[in-house]
Amino acid sequence: MTEEYAGTLVCTVKSMAAKVGKLLKIPYSYDGIGLPGFESSNRNVCGVTDDGTLVPLKAGVAVITISAAGNQKTVFAVTVTV
Repeated sequence: MTEEYAGTLVCTVKSMAAKVGKLLKIPYSYDGIGLPGFESSNRNVCGVTDDGTLVPLKAGVAVITISAAGNQKTVFAVTVTV
């Protein structure tokens, strides 16, 4: 039985600032197979695409969670301003 390599997930930020309407790429790296998953705690404030692009929609704060194989997970806050 062989163990699959889960890869390493690294996100270089703990918080980000974003402006409404300005797409912003999350600074992360992942050397595993496929893409990690992205989730926003408040999609009304800031969504996130499948490739890790923030979509700021209105002023407020959202927590973004990135998860990858091997139960790897990292979170950071996004503060959106007008």
